Amino acid sequence: MSLSPSLLAATIKRRLSFASVTLLLCFSVIWWQASYWFETYLVEERAQQFDQQVDGYAQNLANILNKRFALLQGLTSYVETDLLSSDVTSEGSGQRLDTFINGLLTTSKGIRNFAVAPDGVISKVIPLQGNESALGHDLLSDTRLASRHATLRAMRQSDIALTSPMQLLQGGNGVVARQAVNVDGHFWGLVSMALDMAPLLQESGLLNPETDLQIGIRDSQGVVFYGDDELFSNERLVHRVDLIDGQWELAAMTSAGADADIRQSVMIFEGVLAAFFLLVTGVLTQQRRQYRAQSSSADGNNSTHPAQPGPPTWAAPLLTFCALFMATVALYWFMQRNDTASEQLALNNTAATLEHDIRRRLSSHQEYFELLAEQISQGQLSKTSYQERVSRYVYDHPGLVNVTWADADFVIRDTAPYEENKQVVGLKLLLPEPKRASYEAYVSRQPVYTNPFVVIQGHPAFELYVPIFTGERFLGTLGAVYKIEYLLDGLVPDDVRSRYKVDFVDREGQVIYGDAEQTPLTGLTRVLPISQLNETVWLRLNAYDNRPSKAAVCC
Repeated sequence: MSLSPSLLAATIKRRLSFASVTLLLCFSVIWWQASYWFETYLVEERAQQFDQQVDGYAQNLANILNKRFALLQGLTSYVETDLLSSDVTSEGSGQRLDTFINGLLTTSKGIRNFAVAPDGVISKVIPLQGNESALGHDLLSDTRLASRHATLRAMRQSDIALTSPMQLLQGGNGVVARQAVNVDGHFWGLVSMALDMAPLLQESGLLNPETDLQIGIRDSQGVVFYGDDELFSNERLVHRVDLIDGQWELAAMTSAGADADIRQSVMIFEGVLAAFFLLVTGVLTQQRRQYRAQSSSADGNNSTHPAQPGPPTWAAPLLTFCALFMATVALYWFMQRNDTASEQLALNNTAATLEHDIRRRLSSHQEYFELLAEQISQGQLSKTSYQERVSRYVYDHPGLVNVTWADADFVIRDTAPYEENKQVVGLKLLLPEPKRASYEAYVSRQPVYTNPFVVIQGHPAFELYVPIFTGERFLGTLGAVYKIEYLLDGLVPDDVRSRYKVDFVDREGQVIYGDAEQTPLTGLTRVLPISQLNETVWLRLNAYDNRPSKAAVCC
């Protein structure tokens, strides 16, 4: 049964109205969801970039502080091995100590003073000007709780201990690092270093006006000594600053301007998307009006065979909807691609930080061994002092296994620590890599690293050879042995190893030593050479796929 033209027009009109309303609702849902996706993407990207930025500042601050603490360790070693081997009260000994400490002060800013305290009583402070009030002060009976706790902790752990920020005897606030000096296992006294935080924060970049950051810093005791303590109420803002004596925490947030920028971008996106939807709606409305006009013309026609209105043309709306669908898919793909780019950026930054830490660690070790070589050449380091100083240095620095002392014939005459490595004493450096590197160090009069190889203890390693000369006379070499496993375990934080598979590889990409694979990898990777090792050892990071599995999501 055929419908009359008016009835057919009314039926199509109702269907078209329903379709228009349905399409409008679909557009509204898609508009809201796309806006939500876009805003979430911008917020997450900004947060990730900000976290990476603040992590970088935290790492800079840790490096800066640890560099100062290394100076204090150097002073401790000097007092233990050089100063105490002579008459402490002699004028020459005091002059040498003054020269040594003044040399430490010139290397870094932010250090207010160094102090030496036999039996806990400060007898020397450099520079003296402005610090006179510290002379004669008994650290063991200090009434300041922060100072006394740090002193007792330094004596107990034989390592550097930090005070909480406190009022200094000479005026002003500061943080003090202390380390105990022990002779033959007995407490001799203390050395200390007072730090001004402002220059160190400035050097780390945290006080740069261009960063526009609100920051707060609290120590390992939970005392906020810089900035706003309210920042620590949000754990999302807190970043670790790993130090020799525990860790500090850095909280940072940006000004409100960053949120305004995100909201402005979202509003622009919403406006463009809304304009697109209005265009589609306009096309549909215009087509509906045209059909109504055709229907009215058909109703007014009194001919024997009135014109039957045809169904509406869905080609334009269909094409528009397809374009909208493609645009939504493209937006989702864009966001996923940028997420991948952000993950790759985070991976690159982490790899660069690790490579920097390894390079800095090797450089500081090399400087220390060059100092030892110079002292040996001048007859200032006895075999006993060598054992004490080097053994302690090896124990305090992850990655090192031992340090050999070879004579001019490249025969190993001593090694520290001794008991664990005494099997190498008396051996000549005949393995290909040690033989090559030690001879090159002799010829070039410069430190030389070996390529990675398997040492006689049976593990992959590399070595550093430092030549010892007195004038033109060659006395031998110092050979620092690095176990690659120890280097990785000691320098790579657990949180990094939970996100990335960390390996040391050779030029061909063959693994020298690395982590066991825990979860599937994403395919994101970063490979960087360790510059001191002549590109024979590379650091490689592969990102783990830490997204929840489908089974985990379903269950």
